[in-house]
Amino acid sequence: MLSVIVCSVDKEAYSALSENIALTIGDIQYEMIRINNETNNYNITTAYNMGIDRATFSNLLFVHEDVIFHTARWGEILLKIFADENIGLMGIAGTKIKTKMPSAWWDCPEAFKAINIIQHKDQAKKRRFTGFNEEKETDVVAIDGVFMAMKKNDFIRFNTKIKGYHNYDLNISFEHFQKEKRIVVTKQILLEHLSPGKLDESWIRSSIKLHELYNCGPHLVGEVNSSLFKKLEIDNGVKCIHHLLRFGLRRKAFYWWGQILKLRPSTKTHWRILKMFVAR
Repeated sequence: MLSVIVCSVDKEAYSALSENIALTIGDIQYEMIRINNETNNYNITTAYNMGIDRATFSNLLFVHEDVIFHTARWGEILLKIFADENIGLMGIAGTKIKTKMPSAWWDCPEAFKAINIIQHKDQAKKRRFTGFNEEKETDVVAIDGVFMAMKKNDFIRFNTKIKGYHNYDLNISFEHFQKEKRIVVTKQILLEHLSPGKLDESWIRSSIKLHELYNCGPHLVGEVNSSLFKKLEIDNGVKCIHHLLRFGLRRKAFYWWGQILKLRPSTKTHWRILKMFVAR
């Protein structure tokens, strides 16, 4: 039994998705919940919480409306995976490592990613499959928002202080991580995503807000070399500063430069950051 929740801005796209789901989901009870955002302009965290409140079933799926499911009977597969009581959240793309520095989930070496998706970008599409061995599911610390399956939990909600349409995936991942629920990426379900994401001013603002709210991390599955991890923290910190300066958010950029200074007071990276400030 599954409640499929969609924050929808396009009736035709939603209709196409609904038809595709009906043909592919398999022999399970399910309901479609459309949160109409064509004119309401809800933040996605608010829209998804509305979906949770409307849901009849205890298994939830938040999915973008511009996707096509390719796996037959994927709903049955999802419910079998959720038979494991320890699993709280599941995606089809994610990471085994997340820095404390504000960053997207994919801002990490390829070896830490787990992905199974067909992604459209630059008028082409590409199958991405990486991060799995023999296992069907692999543990991660954060997942991508295109497909997020979770179990209904009175103590886990989307944080509505996060505005706009970004970082809701890290938000719900952090919530599950803090409550020690398993987060996994599965290779058993394949879908096609018809549009890429974009890192605009709204993204960097919500990313900063998210990391201020949770003040947590780093997160990782397994072990990692400490010098490699510190380098990743610094690299992501520099990327964050670049995005902040790009949109004129100098005060926030100074703050995160200070966090890099705490990590590594003496490094050539600081000259690079100084040049970024001067250039802006």
